[in-house]
Amino acid sequence: MIHGGGTCARHIQQWYVRSLPQRDRMSEWVRSQSSWSLLLLRIQRRTGRSDADDLLQSAFLKLLELKPGNIRNVEAYLVRAAQNAACDSVRRERNGPISFVDDEHMQSVPCTGPTPVETAMSRQRLDTLARSIQDLDERTKEIFLLHRIEGLSYPQIAERVGCTVSNVEKHISKTLVLLAKRLLD
Repeated sequence: MIHGGGTCARHIQQWYVRSLPQRDRMSEWVRSQSSWSLLLLRIQRRTGRSDADDLLQSAFLKLLELKPGNIRNVEAYLVRAAQNAACDSVRRERNGPISFVDDEHMQSVPCTGPTPVETAMSRQRLDTLARSIQDLDERTKEIFLLHRIEGLSYPQIAERVGCTVSNVEKHISKTLVLLAKRLLD
């Protein structure tokens, strides 16, 4: 239970439990100015905002949307929800207002990204390359990937796989010719 409002918390908790079967008791509780006023003062002190009443009302609406019985301490829930709403409000104020642009202005802004057709063609080329690399024999694939993906030089690859630099050059050349041919088909 939160300090400084034990009586208020009991009233809210009792109200919430009583209201589970009958939601019309909500209006009775809202009219109960003592509980509402105490919560309002706590939220004003914690948030330092002039719109504490709006924050509390928003928190109360969120409470009503929840399934009955999910909240053990209703007062603590309302205070925390109001604090979270205050933080969200501050964040929105800090980021500035959202401005909308009408369609006429959007049409004059050039699109620098690829068109859907270009994107589809690029994906198709990428799929062709991936299939072509998978079709390579294991040694050629290993040499090619060591060079293109891991960035190893020909002498480093030759040392790692146990062959000559000339042999590495042949494997890379063979692979590049094959990939270029498949992309042009």
